[in-house]
Amino acid sequence: MTPDEFKAWRKSLGFTQTEAAEALGVSRGSVELYELGKRRDDGREVVIPKTIALACAALEAHLLPYSEKPSGSPKVFRIIISAPDDIDHFTVDTLIKSATDEHHALHELLKHTKPVGDKAIDRPIQNLIASRN
Repeated sequence: MTPDEFKAWRKSLGFTQTEAAEALGVSRGSVELYELGKRRDDGREVVIPKTIALACAALEAHLLPYSEKPSGSPKVFRIIISAPDDIDHFTVDTLIKSATDEHHALHELLKHTKPVGDKAIDRPIQNLIASRN
């Protein structure tokens, strides 16, 4: 992960440097160094550890830490909607409604889904949840 990729990750999640540090379990100074890519005092390169890059990916995917996973046999669902930028909300809403009509478990999962920041996806999901309650 490069410094530019790290900064883009942080901004894509809407984190301040302090919030990113808290989410990753590091100091704010570490986040600042990861974004700069070098130390202020001597200019040495700062390499972003693989563990931090993996943690960034996990946070972006809304994964819980291993110790916080629910007990029992959790079911894992992943929804990936790949569509052109000009897709209309009705089409997305129809696709999601069709899926949830067939799979009640998916609807239950959507209740606990965090917004992804894409209105074309978030709004239909919220509309669907509201219409089913």
